[in-house]
Formats: sequence, structure tokens, C-alpha cells
Amino acid sequence: MGASSAMYGEEWREIENAVFVDWPEYEGEESLEAVALRLIELYEIRAEDVIVGTSLGGMVGCEIARLLKMERIFLIGSARHPDEVRALLKYLSGLSKISPIELVQVFCGKYNVLLLEMFKDSNPQFIRVMSRAIFKWEGLDPTACEVVRLHGRKDKVIPIPEETHLVLDGGHLIVMTHGKESVDYLHGYDGF
Repeated sequence: MGASSAMYGEEWREIENAVFVDWPEYEGEESLEAVALRLIELYEIRAEDVIVGTSLGGMVGCEIARLLKMERIFLIGSARHPDEVRALLKYLSGLSKISPIELVQVFCGKYNVLLLEMFKDSNPQFIRVMSRAIFKWEGLDPTACEVVRLHGRKDKVIPIPEETHLVLDGGHLIVMTHGKESVDYLHGYDGF
């Protein structure tokens, strides 16, 4: 939730007709569904489009897939249900109201590291609200559409789900650390 489309590096940018979506300006959305509806409208997303989502972006992607009745979604280091997110994070989400996110962002701005730069530029209120919204989300019904999953073996946020198609030797942000492997897998997947 503290990232932007900049997390998709050059190997991702070579995918033909790919559109990289950033979070819209925060306007008080309280749920993943509300964010999904904003993205659908803003980016004119259609049922025949292919969604690839990472972390919170994948969860919102699940909502887009549900709302538009898409056939398939690709999740990279993401969850299709809040029960897949580590339980500790659910308990910590309650602290999001009092977390000094702005202070942490000031310190992040002192380092020239892409992930920290993205976090520094994120809307703190969006992060607070979405930290709680994840655990109020109903998730994507397993029968709603096909879910193709790529996941990092060392992911500390979302443990490897049972029905994962490709496990890479990385953490939560394999989209950044294992971009080439991820793109190669997607290119080889029928229907991508």
C-alpha cells in the first residue's frame, strides 16, 4: 500500500499493451471495493482486461475481477482472502490509527532506495485506512474466477498459499526482486 507502479521494473515495461496503474488520489475510500470501483472508472478497466496485482494491489485486483466478472487474475505476492495474511498483521492493523506514518516517511526520504521513496510519497491516511480495510474485506470467492499465483518462499506478510503456481526464492516483493522470472512465467501461461 506504500508503493506505486514504479515497483514494476523494466522487464515488466516490455509486456506488450501493459498499462501500469497507480493508486488514485485518496478521497476517503473505506474499503477495497471502493478503491476497486475508483480504479475501474479512472482507468476504464473492462472485463476482458488482464489484471496483475501485487500485495494490496492484488487484493484490490480481486475486487475488480469480482465486480467485472473477469475470467482470471494474476496475483504476485498477494492474497485472495484476508485469512491468508499473517495473523500478527491483523492485530497490528488496529495500531494504524496512531502509527506515526508521517514521521517514518520523513526518515524514508533520506535514502535513495526505490521502495523507501515510494513509501515516502504515499498518502498516510490511505495506508492507515487500507491497513484496517484488508481485514474487513470478504475476499474473492474461489469459484469467482481463476487465480494464478506467484509467491515468494520468504514472504513475511503472506505465507505461501496452498494453490500457488510458481514459488520463487524471494520475499514479499518478488515483483521487484524477481521481475524477470515472474514475467517469463506469465508469458508462458496460456491466456496471458
